[in-house]
Amino acid sequence: ETLAYIAGYEEKIGEFSRAVRAYRELADRKETRIHGLIGLIRCQPRTASAASLIPLYEELLAAQPANPDAASDLTYLQLLKFRDYPDSPAAAEKLFNDHPNSLPQISIAALGRLREGNKQDALSLYNNKGIDWNNAPFPWRVVYCAVLMANSQSVPAVLQGTLINTAAMRPEERELLSQSSKK
Repeated sequence: ETLAYIAGYEEKIGEFSRAVRAYRELADRKETRIHGLIGLIRCQPRTASAASLIPLYEELLAAQPANPDAASDLTYLQLLKFRDYPDSPAAAEKLFNDHPNSLPQISIAALGRLREGNKQDALSLYNNKGIDWNNAPFPWRVVYCAVLMANSQSVPAVLQGTLINTAAMRPEERELLSQSSKK
């Protein structure tokens, strides 16, 4: 309990390096593994690379295989590192088939299709969905922009404004957008 309190306090005051140490210690204990891993993931900066996050999500899924959010996040991160995880589009399709109206699952499936070269199929996933892009989480905006650019469509102004600060993106998201603009 003391260690969990310390980890949470350090995270709350922004001392993430200290919080990471405490959360890692929690993650290394069987009885607090899941709490520690979730804390470790929360303490990662928004700009952390997919490559650095994948092992944490793999560890979390090994400890909690039925966690749908962790499975979804892991699939997204693996799709960002597609060359290393060629089976990730199939996982994305399964997630989408289970939840076809969920924006995370739509976006992850669209990224999977885009990675396989099916850019028009990727775009079709967004048809008639009525998505409020002003309130959509940043990663799903990035994927949608990449899909639009790959299909030679202009990116709506509401999305362009949110993507100007590429310093807030994961390196793989920046690479995704640069690759898509060349297609």
